Amino acid sequence: MKIIFGLIEKIGKRLNYQSSVNDKVVTWKDNGRVVKKFNVLASALLNRALEHADEQTIIVIPGGRAALAAYKQERDPSLKVRLKKHKLVKYRLLRSLLEVPILTRETFEEQVASDPVEESKGQLMMF
Repeated sequence: MKIIFGLIEKIGKRLNYQSSVNDKVVTWKDNGRVVKKFNVLASALLNRALEHADEQTIIVIPGGRAALAAYKQERDPSLKVRLKKHKLVKYRLLRSLLEVPILTRETFEEQVASDPVEESKGQLMMF
């Protein structure tokens, strides 16, 4: 997870934000005002992440947990409603954002929306 914290801080620096890390949350500030908060998870424990989330919070999950996160939203309508106020971002998207040459504050929002969390189309193979 330290790598993901580092990626978020690098992206923030590139976008001219000041970054700080507190527990599992990376905060971007612009002139002392909170602009974004990234709650980084190692699992799909979305309810726990939502306990302290506000409108600036982006929840960051491993790509391997995206299908589970989508499944949880379908099974729990109240979770789905609560998550509509927040963006879910996969680790891999953050890795790819560092490679986007024209990343700006404006295009950041578009990029974050470009990789939605969806339920897996296939079934896992059983051995």
